[in-house]
Amino acid sequence: MRVLTCGHYLPVGRATALLETLTGLHLATGFTARARRRAAKKLIATFLPHMKDLLVTAPMLHADETTGRAAGALAYVHVACTEYLTLLHVGGRSSTDIDNGGVLKDFTGVLVRDGYAGYDHLPAIHAWCGAHDAEPGIMRTARCGRRACLRWWPFGAVLRGRVLHNHRLVRKVRSESEGRYRPGSVSGGVVRLSARSFIARSACR
Repeated sequence: MRVLTCGHYLPVGRATALLETLTGLHLATGFTARARRRAAKKLIATFLPHMKDLLVTAPMLHADETTGRAAGALAYVHVACTEYLTLLHVGGRSSTDIDNGGVLKDFTGVLVRDGYAGYDHLPAIHAWCGAHDAEPGIMRTARCGRRACLRWWPFGAVLRGRVLHNHRLVRKVRSESEGRYRPGSVSGGVVRLSARSFIARSACR
């Protein structure tokens, strides 16, 4: 039942009903709730510190936040993750709330993030998330104030196509180098600079 409620996030009532169907036993909902509470305490006391240590020492992390409901109110769900590890915590959207996750404030590797200013104070090496490469172009046309710029609202789709083209180019160079590829010779910076130059040329024509 701990796996159902803490691992698969089933509500207590549904987890109890599922266990009763599988085992044929009658279980009180309160029993399942207490099992979840005991499991959560053990995770917080033992697993969570270990997870934070692993994330802080990772070479690269992705961080983001999104809205959700917690304790009956709107809150922000923060994530710090690698390809294999994901840590979530709930809070507001301030820099302090981001630090309360216990990972990013001590992380000094590469942090892949969006443009939200709440991450600016962190000591990591900051890298722009490729999924947000189209946003500066859209925002720039909105701030321009010129009515003629409204025709450039579809510009984000064009930029995404260019970024994906550059990504395929980098992969091709790596695959054809036959082991001669050196990290940094072709990098995400090429894609980033290309995207910026494309924005500069296209945003306010």
